[in-house]
Amino acid sequence: MKIIFNNQSEEFQHVMLTLSELLSQKEFSLKNIVVLLNGEFVKRNDFDKISVRNGDTVMAVNLFAGG
Repeated sequence: MKIIFNNQSEEFQHVMLTLSELLSQKEFSLKNIVVLLNGEFVKRNDFDKISVRNGDTVMAVNLFAGG
């Protein structure tokens, strides 16, 4: 499977992955994250239900506060 992840072309051996699986492989924390799949916001509760497929575009940003 070939996707665009955070503006970078990425290739995976799986035909599809859930968003949770993808983010885990990319070592993202699921606690404070915003994800767009093909330009659409995805709720964190749906990460296990939504699959990423060949040709998809995923944008993921970990949010954190500092001082």
